[in-house]
Amino acid sequence: MDCGFCANPGQFTCSRCHMVRYCSKEHQKKHWKEHKTSCKCYRVEENEVYGRFLTAQPGLPGQSPPPVIKAGQRILQSSPVLVGPRLECPSPVCLSCLKALVSDGRGRRAGLGGLTQAMKTKEESVNCKSCQFAFCSQECIQQPSHATKECKIIAQLTRLCRRATSDVGPPPSPRSRPCVGSLVGSGGESPQEEEQEEEEEKEEDDEDDEDDDDDDDDDGNGNGGNSTFQADCRSLGYEAILPLRLLMAWDEKKFLTLLKLESHVTALENQTTRWNAIRTKVIEVLRQQWEESLVEQACGLILTNTFEVMISPQEAPLLGIYEEPSLMNHDCVGNTRLVMSSDLKLTVYASIDIKAGMPILFNYVRPLDSIVARQKYLNRNKFFQCTCARCHDPTDLTTFVSSLRCPSCNGPVVAQDLHSLAGDWSCLKCQVMMKPKQVMGSLQRLEEIQNKVETANSEKALNQYLKETKMVAFDTHGLVCDILQKLIRIMSPQATHGPHVEAVLGQKVQYCAIVLRVLDKLEPGLSLGRGNPHLSNYQIFEPGPDDVCDLLRFLLLLLGIVLYEMQSTLVQIANVEFEKDQTRVTELMASLVKAKEMLVTADQCLALEPPQSPIRLQFGHIQGDVQELDNYIEMVKYL
Repeated sequence: MDCGFCANPGQFTCSRCHMVRYCSKEHQKKHWKEHKTSCKCYRVEENEVYGRFLTAQPGLPGQSPPPVIKAGQRILQSSPVLVGPRLECPSPVCLSCLKALVSDGRGRRAGLGGLTQAMKTKEESVNCKSCQFAFCSQECIQQPSHATKECKIIAQLTRLCRRATSDVGPPPSPRSRPCVGSLVGSGGESPQEEEQEEEEEKEEDDEDDEDDDDDDDDDGNGNGGNSTFQADCRSLGYEAILPLRLLMAWDEKKFLTLLKLESHVTALENQTTRWNAIRTKVIEVLRQQWEESLVEQACGLILTNTFEVMISPQEAPLLGIYEEPSLMNHDCVGNTRLVMSSDLKLTVYASIDIKAGMPILFNYVRPLDSIVARQKYLNRNKFFQCTCARCHDPTDLTTFVSSLRCPSCNGPVVAQDLHSLAGDWSCLKCQVMMKPKQVMGSLQRLEEIQNKVETANSEKALNQYLKETKMVAFDTHGLVCDILQKLIRIMSPQATHGPHVEAVLGQKVQYCAIVLRVLDKLEPGLSLGRGNPHLSNYQIFEPGPDDVCDLLRFLLLLLGIVLYEMQSTLVQIANVEFEKDQTRVTELMASLVKAKEMLVTADQCLALEPPQSPIRLQFGHIQGDVQELDNYIEMVKYL
């Protein structure tokens, strides 16, 4: 094949895309300006089964060896084409900078447990005089992204909503909270609290009526322009912002390729309660400006193709629409790692080597989720039945993360028919059968324990839940691994002192080994989960209706690095044993070398994180630890 810059025979291939040859490095450099836009290690393919999806470039005909995307190699980087509040149960945000707002001075809002400095209360925020939405500042109101067109359309739709409301009678009492029970949940407040808030807001609204009866900016509901924090089903709320932005973009002939993505509107319509809530809050509002079918398509696309993102850990959860990343197909054992930077750029790395022509895959679910949880999530939110190798294997690739415990022999009990999980299950060891009623009872019990585990923060409580879980589930069930991850971190302060230090350290190593054996099969390669399994699906994850992004739970995700914890524990054990018997130099050296290997791997797993990410800030000392361990090893050589 000829050189991509001249007619001379090509001597070598572009190392990234493997699709262009060059006769010299000089010609490659000269051709880069033209080639860089098409230099990709992946391509978009399409078929009837998967639609459009990404695969690794096949390379040039006859190329030997065929190209490989190496583990750790950057596959693509993408900025969101659009970002906005969630379609279901959104949090109040400034529409320009997307920083969090709260609905009252007490610092409460859906999904978050407290008020941070980054958040502004209703009293501190500034309302746009035209559209009545709240903003961080006057500067944000004047941002072109809002002021040029979006503001006018919101104001126009608000007026149309007001007219529609006057035709059908007065609207229901407004609420200050953006998350309404008719969507997916009440956001954690009790009915009594909601009633009290409604009474308080009613008094405030009455006062606003007196002040703003003649104000053209009044929203028509007697709220004096404070409609920002309402979730009135007959006015435009945060739920409609991202669909509105997408529809506006399509009007301007932007991002039209998104129209090729699946919207699954028909399947969503079958989820009656959920779809009716979206229809009330979004479709009925936006169809006054756009065709109803197009609004439905926009809503379906957002529900099934967006990524949930955060500007920072303290900010509200948002949805981002990314064109190329959304084309990655799902597999319950993915081959990619997704990393989000503070400017919301999404970078996709290969977590393992990806051979030429192979699909580029992202796991939409948590690696430790059981097959019951995975299929439930995928059916409800992605509208397909996963047929990957893991879902065809009742043992979950011999990890048994879905397996129950046999009441007869303690062996793993698995589903006999993976297409009918509500059927009979059987023990792989003694073939004892578990009937559907018994299986459902066990699964329900595990769900109850999991709800308790999420808020548990003491070693005593976690050990009790571990004991209860193992009475129902097999030794490496996903919930068992979840509990072990939390215990690994909680045990850390106790591992360096006390009368039973060796027993504690030994147990900690055992817990680390169990979790790592599972993750090595379910999340192999340079995954964040192996370096920090709590974060395996935090950094970026696709949203579902049951995802409530709780700040406390988010902070809990920062706990524990299995590889890091395991290597440090091995060093501690080696030191304790060497102090007892200083002739065991060989054993000490072997433990230190093994610990260094783990530490280097942990560093590789975490190195892909952005420099200012919470993970890098918390564990930025690992390279220093490697150097200290090297020095220790050198010292031991002379013993």
